[in-house]
Amino acid sequence: ISRVGQQVTGVPAPGAADTNLTAAAGLPTLDGFGPGGGGAHAATEHVRLPTVSARAALLAAALHGV
Repeated sequence: ISRVGQQVTGVPAPGAADTNLTAAAGLPTLDGFGPGGGGAHAATEHVRLPTVSARAALLAAALHGV
């Protein structure tokens, strides 16, 4: 992942996802590969377009390393 110039750090995140189940079971869990934005599930929900390509590169690098 360092080859795309990004670092991955662990932080707790709110919300509901199946990743809560795997993390609770003690399994290393990654979530949050989507682009930045705000207003989740509201009329003002949006994506910050400049974050899309960087997040796609991060996901590709993670998958390539598997």
